[in-house]
Amino acid sequence: MNSASIKRWLDKANRSLFFFIALLFHLILFLMVATWVIFQAPVPPKEDFKEVYIPPAPPPPPPPQTTPQTVSVSPTAVPTTTSAITTTSAAASFSVPMPLIDSTLSPTMQQQAVKALPTPANALAGRIGAIRATVGSWRSADNIRNAGGDVHNLVAKFPVFLARYAGGDWNCNNYGGDLPTAGCLPNLVDKVEEWSQNNLKADTIKVIAVDSPELISHPPPYIFFTGHADFQLTDAEISNLRKYLQAGGAVWGDSAFAGDGSRFDVAFHREMKRVLPDPDIVFQDLPLDHPIFTKSWFPIDQVPTGMNYRKDPIQILNLDGKLAIIYTPNDYSDLMTAALLPGKDPTAAAYNGQIYSHPDRPLFTPFGFMRHSATFYRNYKPSSAMIADQLSMNILAYLLIRFDDQMLLTP
Repeated sequence: MNSASIKRWLDKANRSLFFFIALLFHLILFLMVATWVIFQAPVPPKEDFKEVYIPPAPPPPPPPQTTPQTVSVSPTAVPTTTSAITTTSAAASFSVPMPLIDSTLSPTMQQQAVKALPTPANALAGRIGAIRATVGSWRSADNIRNAGGDVHNLVAKFPVFLARYAGGDWNCNNYGGDLPTAGCLPNLVDKVEEWSQNNLKADTIKVIAVDSPELISHPPPYIFFTGHADFQLTDAEISNLRKYLQAGGAVWGDSAFAGDGSRFDVAFHREMKRVLPDPDIVFQDLPLDHPIFTKSWFPIDQVPTGMNYRKDPIQILNLDGKLAIIYTPNDYSDLMTAALLPGKDPTAAAYNGQIYSHPDRPLFTPFGFMRHSATFYRNYKPSSAMIADQLSMNILAYLLIRFDDQMLLTP
């Protein structure tokens, strides 16, 4: 190697001095850190896992000791041959089947529900007299005979009751105190009167306490439950509501908090099962071929979309084979707060799909809904309100006419 090569090598080494110093520093740092213990490794048990963590089964109990029976024989007695008889005395085992109660009920609610089961399924024939008297208070016998089961021939003047129940916000969509003058029920009544050309009229719209004696003495064709919140009915409300349903009444529940699993949804299912706790009486989806959809004022081929675009199935609960409870979980009551044109004639050219404010009722349409229809109150628009009103009129008409066949077959 000549002097020029040696000089070039020394120049390169001199220029790489900082590289070698940094390399040496990192090597020393790595050797120091590599010997540190950050986490102590777990030490597995030395014994067998099953022996350490699973206790051995207790030994079987010893067999019961039996005391031999002795017989004293006098010396003068004639010896006789006896055979030993061994008897085993054991308590008779038995089991009582537990009633099938909805698992969402508390133990106290379950005990209360079992004490008063509803009438058996064949009791409808015995109830027709009470049902006839109930219907006769708001509909004539001639109309029952002449309607022929067609809601278009139905003529009735009936009370509309909003249920006031313990807990919850039962009056969330109706305004005006004990005699609501605005909200979903007054709006619905107006549309029903207009579309039926006054054949279906409400003689009153008022609030009724679920435990009120009036619910039994002057029963309406149905009572309307609504709300957003969880609630629990009192024992008096449960008993009174059961008597009302067994006498031919009906409950229409509508969740103002749209969607399956909401607070009102859970509470309504739970409390109605307390009213009718028979395990054979269960909520079921309303089929699309039910007369409410197919044989009513407005043919409807699918579940209407409710508030916030919910389309959960409508549910019913039958008592004695007849609809006793109908539940709409999609918040149609909020949509029914919208006042709709046209007016008397649903086919009038004046209808232009508008929501309007009733001149005599400032709260007839809550404009807060309209201002926030794209955010908090989605799907609050005329077309959705229209189909909600149409479905509601179908439900109402069916509740008025559902016992016609049985009443025509009985004297």
